[in-house]
Amino acid sequence: MKPLALVAILLIVIVIATFAYDGVNYTTTEPSPGRGPSLVTMEVTRTIPPLPIVGAVVLLGITLLLGTSAKRL
Repeated sequence: MKPLALVAILLIVIVIATFAYDGVNYTTTEPSPGRGPSLVTMEVTRTIPPLPIVGAVVLLGITLLLGTSAKRL
């Protein structure tokens, strides 16, 4: 198998793993919205999602890369 095809297959596996990954979670402490001089804080959990649109575009590019690699055989 050609090295170009191996690279494309490896990138496809990485993109599929990106689609399966839920994202990065992190927790911040923020002051609670309240009245008066309260010192109540709350923990807020947020998620940074992976970019599925970018993954889809990369997957399309890899598919084209594999197609051109197959033509050269």
